[in-house]
Amino acid sequence: MSSSPVWTRGGLSLRRFGLNRFGRFAWESWRVLAPTALAQIPDPNGHFSRLGETALAQWSDLWPELVEPDREGEDFHHKAGRIEAAKMQAEEMIRAELLVPPPEVQEADDEPGLLAEVVQAWQEVTTEDLER
Repeated sequence: MSSSPVWTRGGLSLRRFGLNRFGRFAWESWRVLAPTALAQIPDPNGHFSRLGETALAQWSDLWPELVEPDREGEDFHHKAGRIEAAKMQAEEMIRAELLVPPPEVQEADDEPGLLAEVVQAWQEVTTEDLER
């Protein structure tokens, strides 16, 4: 990782802080859904870095368990599709259980579109991963 900051359209990228994609998603989720609770975290960079590493470890253990068994006569593309589906399912499970702030700290949805902001933030996180 380079030491120079990475700038994006919305400001300084969270990649600069050494967060993996799970940590970046968690940070963005908390920023949008629970900004008051986020402000109370003493070391957000360390917190979301550890959370991201925990999520990555859980994801790495979980997705192989979700892959359906090989099928006789299956070609490469179908097998790759099954593996990718398991990875995506595991990621969805990890995000829902670990990375979104708990309901008790989420703030009221005064503005329509907070969910859209989280989705947009997640798309930016995955785009950053693809650009690496």
